Amino acid sequence: MHLRSLELTGWRNYEHARFWLQTGVNLIFGGNGQGKTSLLEAVQYLASGRSHRVSEDEALIHFESSQATLRADVVSGDRSHRVEFALRRGQRNQARVNGISQARLQDATGFVRAILFSPEDMAIVRGDPADRRRFLDDLLTQRRPAYRAVRQDYERALRQRNALLRELRREDGQDGDEALAAWSEELVNLGARIVAARLMGCAALREPIQRYYRQLMDEHGSQRNVRLMLDPATTGSVDQLDELNPDVGEVTQELRAAVAARSREERQRGTSLVGPHRDDVCIELDGLPVRTHASQGEAWAIALALRLASRELLCTDHDAPITLLDDVFAQLDDHRRRRLGALCSDWEQVLISAAVPDDVPMSGRGVKVMDGSVDDAMHERER
Repeated sequence: MHLRSLELTGWRNYEHARFWLQTGVNLIFGGNGQGKTSLLEAVQYLASGRSHRVSEDEALIHFESSQATLRADVVSGDRSHRVEFALRRGQRNQARVNGISQARLQDATGFVRAILFSPEDMAIVRGDPADRRRFLDDLLTQRRPAYRAVRQDYERALRQRNALLRELRREDGQDGDEALAAWSEELVNLGARIVAARLMGCAALREPIQRYYRQLMDEHGSQRNVRLMLDPATTGSVDQLDELNPDVGEVTQELRAAVAARSREERQRGTSLVGPHRDDVCIELDGLPVRTHASQGEAWAIALALRLASRELLCTDHDAPITLLDDVFAQLDDHRRRRLGALCSDWEQVLISAAVPDDVPMSGRGVKVMDGSVDDAMHERER
């Protein structure tokens, strides 16, 4: 998969710009705050339907514009598509694919698939469980777009159940037990599907994470063991299931039992204490938590290995996602720069942003970005 062109109007600091892209390596140069990250953010938004930097879409719209428009021509195998998103201030967003309006913005995701590595990814390794859940869920959504609907239905059930628990705590009575039982069953049935998907995702990522970590570290990491595991928020034995093919029925039983075991405490505290919203994804290096025990260099290598492994999971027999590397090389030492460059230099399409050209140990098509505008004189940059 690759983009032929990307057009931004009213996006971040871009009033209007169009980028012509090629297969292979594309190098985006420019100083800090000029729009390099915003360009890669636009590609990731087309792939996922959300920004990795902000939670509100209005922050993505140019301060002088009423809407931001993203337009991309994407080639996947022997097929090509035009994907367009319109983010409108104070109104419902719109999406079109090949000129046909889509009912929801999410219906236009999936035509562009991309993996983004940025400095913010250190939160996956060092941050809170929510950061790791978001990483895994975003990957599973790109892999199986129907997973997004399951997550949305679960979040709706969770909100309704929490609201009912708060009401029951205030009233301190038995009224509402029937409604609570109904929302609990909804939470369990949807939550079990999420837990099963996460178990499979962690199992599928485990071998490529180990392999990429050792390749990035070379002789420095050849004997180190990286392990990725789901730590589900249940009291049962979900973690003993066959992770590559977990039985959703068994997960449902374990989750239902866990909810029942903490029902009294949930009513006292007015919130749901069991379910995938409380899962964690544990990352270990030689049996110790990476979050607290890895060095900065080890943490960077593991975060990058997670993204490279994610790319592998999104590859099909005839297609591979676009790889986005946002100011990554500046964060690495010379050894890991060369290792990363060797790994991705022959992939179908890689977009690399950098403030300092000499940080990037690769040749490719280069373009300079300055204050939301693009130098149209594309040129081949050699190393």
